[in-house]
Amino acid sequence: NKSYFEVHLKGNNRDYLFYLDEKSFELSLETVISPNSTRETTYSDYRKINGILMPFLIETKNQGSTFSTSRIIQVIEFNAVFDSSIFNCSNNK
Repeated sequence: NKSYFEVHLKGNNRDYLFYLDEKSFELSLETVISPNSTRETTYSDYRKINGILMPFLIETKNQGSTFSTSRIIQVIEFNAVFDSSIFNCSNNK
């Protein structure tokens, strides 16, 4: 049984609820309540990357919908070096 800190923010006609593990401060659940919908996102499978805990599983579901998404993260890199040409969207080939 875990205990959580609850952080409640209001803005843009929405309520945002964040549940953080009291010991690790890992974000466990994010709930966004708007006039027309409620969305819950859970964060889990935390691993240390360069000393920073990052979630490798992110699952989102919308209240009243059978649709949900799961994002399984394979690799996280900070300050990765890449060729800036990948942003070149021109049709000049």
